[in-house]
Amino acid sequence: MGRLNAPVNWSQQMKNFVESYPLDIEGINPDTDLAHAVQKDAIQNSLDAIDKDNPKDFTVEFKIDKITSPDYLTVTDTGTTGLTGHPSLSRSQLERLTTDQYRKEKWSRMQALGYSHPELGSEIGARGQGKFIFIGSSENNEMIFDTLRADEVYRVGHWETEKNKPLMSPKEGNEAKEYIEGFGFSPLDNIGTRIIIPQPKSEVWRAFLFPLSDDGCDMERYISSTWWEALRNGRSIIIKVEESGIEKEVEPPKIYQQFKNDPDFFEHLRRTSTGKPCQENFPGCIVEELVIAYSEKELPDELKGIALQRGEMTVERFDPTHGNPHLARHDVFRNHIFGWLIMNREGDRELKKTERSCHYHFNQKRGTLALELFGRNGWLSRMVEEFARQMGYAAGGREIAGADRTLTFVNQVMREVFGFTEPTRLGGKSKKEEATKYEKRRRRIIRPQIKLEYPTKGSRRVEFGEKVSNIRVRVANYSDLPMKYKLRMTLNRKKGLRIEDEKEKLLLVNRDGEIPPSDKTEWSDKQTIHFDEEDYKEGKYVISAVSQTPEGKLKREARKLIYLNVDPPPGGGILKEITADTLEPPENRLQYKKIIGEDKKLTVILNDIHPLYELNAKGRSKEPSEDYQIECALNAILDYDFESEGKVVDRKDWNLIRDLMEKYEQFSSTIGETSKARQEFLFDVFKRK
Repeated sequence: MGRLNAPVNWSQQMKNFVESYPLDIEGINPDTDLAHAVQKDAIQNSLDAIDKDNPKDFTVEFKIDKITSPDYLTVTDTGTTGLTGHPSLSRSQLERLTTDQYRKEKWSRMQALGYSHPELGSEIGARGQGKFIFIGSSENNEMIFDTLRADEVYRVGHWETEKNKPLMSPKEGNEAKEYIEGFGFSPLDNIGTRIIIPQPKSEVWRAFLFPLSDDGCDMERYISSTWWEALRNGRSIIIKVEESGIEKEVEPPKIYQQFKNDPDFFEHLRRTSTGKPCQENFPGCIVEELVIAYSEKELPDELKGIALQRGEMTVERFDPTHGNPHLARHDVFRNHIFGWLIMNREGDRELKKTERSCHYHFNQKRGTLALELFGRNGWLSRMVEEFARQMGYAAGGREIAGADRTLTFVNQVMREVFGFTEPTRLGGKSKKEEATKYEKRRRRIIRPQIKLEYPTKGSRRVEFGEKVSNIRVRVANYSDLPMKYKLRMTLNRKKGLRIEDEKEKLLLVNRDGEIPPSDKTEWSDKQTIHFDEEDYKEGKYVISAVSQTPEGKLKREARKLIYLNVDPPPGGGILKEITADTLEPPENRLQYKKIIGEDKKLTVILNDIHPLYELNAKGRSKEPSEDYQIECALNAILDYDFESEGKVVDRKDWNLIRDLMEKYEQFSSTIGETSKARQEFLFDVFKRK
């Protein structure tokens, strides 16, 4: 019995495909959202076909004939191979090709309808779906495409959705030239490919409005924020309006260029060439560059967050506050963070496996690099937490008296009693918890910045007879107006939480001046402090730079700590830090919160409004006793252990412990609910104290 071709409503298919694009994204104007998809797919297709022998010649040009209701939009690339391969290979012919041969059949892949090579099914771009966004961007659901190759083959294709068979058999040579001239276009002169979208929809052509404005047109913003890495690498992307003679080359975002020229103008965290997050499960994948930076000015919507890169393209932006326990969910912080994460080629290939076909998201499936890097509490989340601490946004709490001794004792106990010398030996996959209370950040207008060099790189400890050198300070102005300032930089000795003796203060800088808008002063002259035993007592010192207006407003401080002849707070062991803070609902009834850092070390934050905290507070300072700090720290360590592999209780009979826990479901303790195992653990530890 014969078989018939099923009728296809191609107009509806195009509409469904266009609507499947996730264009409801911050920074995309709903009136021009199709233009965002067009530029993203077009430039990616061109980069995939780049001539590797002449990469500097790469150019993509977006051109409309007139600024309103244009007759066409063309996207033309040069410095590429063009659409190589045979015309109109069948599916069976494509399936018989090797993967390398299949990749070279760019023309047939352009014509393919949702088909991919069996061995490339997981690769983005293998299905050739991008062309449908071009077709769907035409009022007529129509697309013309032509190519000129190095072998001088010139070919034209045409998709007309309203036709019974929408895809025209390709034309070559003189026939192709006559065909394209019939639409008022000249054949291509340079090797490359051209996409022609007749009668572009308003959601596309409106993106070309106001191209000469300070902020640029929407198309320029979209290209700049999506392809900033390609632009930074020297790729040329041009926007043209033929009727008015407007031609504009797109540049990377201004703030990205400013960071490149002067990264120290921004408070930032930067990591380069690190394989640490990938070494266990994805060897060979390297983070080439991670930047997380803070802008004093609120960022444009399209630049908020950390750009997740693949193939020189921003696939999506990581919102540091969404589903991330390391940061507060308030707009003051969220609207000022920018940055990017770029992988090496191996990492790019791994990420490509999970990139969705529309190129706007990564699928964070279990066992993928995307989940490892970008997932909840993944590596990037922990890097954001580290930066938040640097900025003073993380739930780190305030210093408390005796914390250093608590750290020393607890880490010593874990080593001597239980044999845990490394944090990775305690517990397995952690369930990270973070405090949710963050003090709302006041907008800074002028801010001091300090640079110095310690005697030993990577250590803040200074021995008697050594020196801290190259001490410099400057002031940055983040406002749109010139600002007058006063600046003082001093050295103070600290005891506990306070300055011990004002007489021992050393004045390093005392000056005033005026800073132009969005600018900074020059670095001060380099100074050196020699820490001789006859002039200084051992202990903790702080170099403090304070800037403010002449009226004493907008006061800001930058600090650098120096530990003279004493060790900095212990960094070895499981417990990294213990602080205090006021936890807000729903955590306000907890006794403490715990944070597991990237190094799998533990930070404990005591809740200073908990009744047990108040009962254990001492003196006028209301600081908690060291016994209370130790008890909470040990409980937090056990929490972590119980949530993971139970390595502490493994030292005992686990079945007996479990039976006891079931028998004694609840009993009074420092955290309200605990277990017999925890009581025995605390008894063993405090017996030694």
